[in-house]
Amino acid sequence: MSGPRPSRSSRSSSTGSGAPSPARCWTTSTGHGRRPAALPGAGHRRPRVWWCATGPLSGMPLHAASPLPDPARPADTSTAATDSVIDRVVSSYAPTLSVLAYSRDTTLGNAPKVLAVGLKNTPGQPKLAGACLEVDAVCRWAPDAMPLRDEEASRAAVLAGLRTHDWVHFAGLAAQDPSADDNGHLICHDHAAEGPLTTSDIADAQSASRSFLAYLAACDTARGRANLIDQAMHLAGGVQSAGFAHVVASFWPLQSTTSLLMTKTFYTYLEGRPVSHDTVARAADHAASAARESSPGRPSWWTSFHHMGP
Repeated sequence: MSGPRPSRSSRSSSTGSGAPSPARCWTTSTGHGRRPAALPGAGHRRPRVWWCATGPLSGMPLHAASPLPDPARPADTSTAATDSVIDRVVSSYAPTLSVLAYSRDTTLGNAPKVLAVGLKNTPGQPKLAGACLEVDAVCRWAPDAMPLRDEEASRAAVLAGLRTHDWVHFAGLAAQDPSADDNGHLICHDHAAEGPLTTSDIADAQSASRSFLAYLAACDTARGRANLIDQAMHLAGGVQSAGFAHVVASFWPLQSTTSLLMTKTFYTYLEGRPVSHDTVARAADHAASAARESSPGRPSWWTSFHHMGP
């Protein structure tokens, strides 16, 4: 990451670091201060919902919205959690309806080609203790996956992998400057000599094919430009536009141990299940729920994690 933002391995756990609270999302968007009648009750198989937000809402974790407790009523811990959006629907995000419609036509073969990139030690950057452990989690789910760890994850090697794989997991560092005129980039091991991996590079690598999923376990991958908040002008949006039907991304910096937990939970959920658009979305939802249960007092640790796609 660039500038003074905290590293992925030592990020602030405070909700005061710019992350909107679940209650704020509820009162300003999904609930308007009350329980939305459209949300189904708890206990049923949760339906899918796609958020196609505009303006300032495009950077808010609407999937994590929950109501503020009513001071006029006694606390009821048995129902507190089930009033939140994540307990009632499985949320996904779509930058535009046309992108959503286009991505629904993408299919995955019976034997997906999986690329797993983990950068624990990147020269000149903070150490990411869990990055290679995320690669291990991917490889347990997909034993034939191609792993690239640390110095193996050069810019050229990652680009070559993007051309030949339809499922990519990147656990490392990304940079997104909201004031810059670009969509952000990924940082490979040899970035100092070869430069970053930009969305244009990814689009060129994907020009001849359509891929299924890009899991971006990196900071700020869905943090848009300050002057174009109404558009998906960020790394995740650029990756999806480049040809990936599904993108798992983060609105703001990830907490390292939580990122590892969500990766493990995501791939554990997929074990034994046929991979489809629906199972990918439910795996991401399952991972976010597990992180919430693990750190109930740290909403900023899990609310940034979200799924984009069909």
